Amino acid sequence: MDMEKPEVYEYEECPVCGSKEEFVASLAAQEIDKGISPAAVSNYLQVWPFVLRNPNYPVIIGSRSPAGNVFLDVCKGCGIVRAIRVEVAEAIALDKPPQMG
Repeated sequence: MDMEKPEVYEYEECPVCGSKEEFVASLAAQEIDKGISPAAVSNYLQVWPFVLRNPNYPVIIGSRSPAGNVFLDVCKGCGIVRAIRVEVAEAIALDKPPQMG
């Protein structure tokens, strides 16, 4: 699937406790400050990709479906795993995987 330009939603504050600090983001910042990791290191725990389509029907080449990524981290205030960023776009089904190189 080919992703078009995504809409981005940022969630800076924990909905449970109101904290603005995330566990992995703060660890990544410490590592960057120490010079251990490059600035490009990921500052989130995990990414959940998704494509919304009906699994009972085959994917048709050229068809479009809502798709995106949910970026997760752990709140330092209360420990809940929460979304810190959501990217939503439209994915286009290709006839073959994109070539790397």
